[in-house]
Amino acid sequence: MSRTLGYFLSAIGIFFMALSIAPIKEAVSIILPLANIPGIYLIVIGVAFVIIGITSLRNSKGKLIELPIYQGKNVVGFRRTGK
Repeated sequence: MSRTLGYFLSAIGIFFMALSIAPIKEAVSIILPLANIPGIYLIVIGVAFVIIGITSLRNSKGKLIELPIYQGKNVVGFRRTGK
């Protein structure tokens, strides 16, 4: 997964957790029909999205690859590149 997707999922999770607060829920209920959903369900959904987002962020770290630098047939050093 890409880093952008991880940030997006985390933001969605924080949004769902914010929906458990009554004034925010009332303001958003004009656009989305959320009146019948209990706050605890919104918190659980939000925490799940945040965990998935953070997990994808941790897994998307670029690992360093060392490539040899040759001078003739001899290796004189290594260059690190991210993937």
